[in-house]
Amino acid sequence: MCFFHRWSKWEKYDEEGIQLIGILAAKENRGKCFHYVETRQKRTCEKCGRQQDIRVQTD
Repeated sequence: MCFFHRWSKWEKYDEEGIQLIGILAAKENRGKCFHYVETRQKRTCEKCGRQQDIRVQTD
């Protein structure tokens, strides 16, 4: 890890997956699977390789 990071430009990508709803959900939704797609951005420090990854808000 370096003290002053030299970040690359933000790269935008879409992440897809399946979310399994657990015990804290409402009774009718427990154990169900939902498909999700979200837009994310990531960048990497060119010195130490550390990555930052954030979710992009879409309207």
